[in-house]
Amino acid sequence: MNAEESAVPVGRIEGEVGTIVANCKLPPQPDAALHAILSELLAGTGAMAGRTPGADRAHGLVQVAAAVNDHGRSFEHPGFRPPRARH
Repeated sequence: MNAEESAVPVGRIEGEVGTIVANCKLPPQPDAALHAILSELLAGTGAMAGRTPGADRAHGLVQVAAAVNDHGRSFEHPGFRPPRARH
């Protein structure tokens, strides 16, 4: 994965995280759980974008997928399906 391949998903994920943070009105406990997941998403996008020294871009993608799966396990989300790798 190079910078060009990761630019679109990174921008979209980071934009969605910003929207979620700006509109978050959860009680303290679920809010803390959500923000931990959002932190992992941003750490993953940082690696995907090459902003994390020594981090592999592909590992960042795996970190993003893991964070999405954590969200699916932690919150009720009718119809949630975990991300799948495409070859």
